[in-house]
Formats: sequence, structure tokens, C-alpha cells
Amino acid sequence: KEYDKRQYIGIYVYADHISFINHNRPVPPVTIEAMNTDKEFRERNYLNPELKEMFFALDLIESYGSGIRRAKNAMEANHSPALLFEPSNETDDYTMVTAYINEEFARIHEEEKTDTVVEVQENNKKIAGTSQKLADKGQKLADVDEEKTSKGAMFYYYQEKLEVFGVNEKRIKMIKTIYDIERSKDFRRADIADILECSIAKATYIMSDMKKAEIIEKVVGKGNGWYRFIDCLEEKK
Repeated sequence: KEYDKRQYIGIYVYADHISFINHNRPVPPVTIEAMNTDKEFRERNYLNPELKEMFFALDLIESYGSGIRRAKNAMEANHSPALLFEPSNETDDYTMVTAYINEEFARIHEEEKTDTVVEVQENNKKIAGTSQKLADKGQKLADVDEEKTSKGAMFYYYQEKLEVFGVNEKRIKMIKTIYDIERSKDFRRADIADILECSIAKATYIMSDMKKAEIIEKVVGKGNGWYRFIDCLEEKK
């Protein structure tokens, strides 16, 4: 770059290519044509050789004139289109190089975007269906007689929510055991492991099921890892 010129060095990023522009032409004997056809430029001049030597001594550049060769080799290794150097005329006072996207990658990227959209749509349908099931279960519970709003009725509601989220019968029985002991207490994974005489890892999975079904909530102000059962019937009133 000629430093008496005030134009910027620009980098433009698009969906299918990146362009770099410098508002100077190559210093002879290097030409735009040669930059398109060659990889190495053994004969070349520098506008500021002292600056070049300083950058090399500071290990800020790897070697003189190696950038184009390295860039072209990288594009070839990636099976990407060849770099395009412009302008094609002898009058415009700038140098621009464009790196185009690998066509196979572009195709895969578009397919993944489409798959992601479809997956999001399907997940939204599942969520909507789950919400409706929960609403239906909640309506059924709202019709339960007042005498059933006891410990058994409360866990009935928990069971309905757990079933909606696909928790199996065996796991629900384990959660019922935890509820019978800890329903009015704060508890941690270690408490679940003690009650069920299982590993901390298994206790973590069980707690995850309860959180997913939204039948437990974090205890605020007691430190990390403390939970309690949510009074779902009270929330319904």
C-alpha cells in the first residue's frame, strides 16, 4: 500500500464469497494477471523494504511473498474455486481478490438450514401437543372433588404430568417414594440417592425427570442444588 493514499483496505463478507480490496495495484514486476496464474513471485519490489524486514524480524510475517501461495494451496486443499484477482483492466487503481465458497459445502449448508427449519416446526408441534395434553390433564384435576385434594390427589397430578413427558411406571414409583418422604421438605440429589439407595448419577436422572415435568422448583436462598415439590393443586385454585 502507498501510505500517502487515504483509502481503506476493505474486507467484505457475503453469503457465498469474501472479497479483499486494496486501493493500489501490485508493485511491478508483479501484475494482476500473474497473481491469477502464478503462485510464487521470486522477482518483486517493495515500497518499504525496511518495514518488511522489521515485520519479518518480529515474526509477524512468515516469509516474503508466501501469502498468495499459501492462500491458493488452502483453497485447492478445500476443493474451493480458485481465487479471483481483479481488475481485469490496466487502468483501475486497486487490487481485489475474491474467495468463493466451496459449492459442496454451500449445498450441505442449505440442506442443513432446511432440515433445521423442519425440525423446529416439528418440535413446535410436539410442544403444542404436550401443552394441550397438560391443559387437558389440568382440567381433569380441576374436576376432582375437594376430599381428594390430599396427598394422594397431589401425587395423582404429579403422575399425570410425568406420564405426559414419557416417564415410565417404574421411575414414577421411585418419585412417589421420594414424595412420600420429602413432600414438605427441601431436598438434594444426595437425599434422593439415600432414599432410593442408588447412585448420585441415577438420582440426577430422576431429578431431571421431575424438573422436566415441572413438579419441583429450586429453593431460593439456600444455596445450589436444593429443590422442593411444587404445590400444584394450590396453583390451580
